[in-house]
Amino acid sequence: ATARAIIQNIQFANTTGTHTVSAYVYSYTNSTTIQIGINDIAAKTSFNLASGPIILQEKDALLLSSDSTTDVTAIVSILEVNRSAVSK
Repeated sequence: ATARAIIQNIQFANTTGTHTVSAYVYSYTNSTTIQIGINDIAAKTSFNLASGPIILQEKDALLLSSDSTTDVTAIVSILEVNRSAVSK
């Protein structure tokens, strides 16, 4: 409830075929899901879907999607900032 996240990279990698990948942010405040990126990835390539930093507030979520359940993998680079650990 007191942590925020800064997402720097959303790296997708594809081993075979061409697949569509996408990323969404679920906003807890608005109860809405917003698409932040979509791309087709060719075989044996990778792609960073984050074109800049993405800030997630408390209880927000990052959702990743692919039309393949076996050929596509993703790695996310996240910095979490816990505001309750910061001294005043």
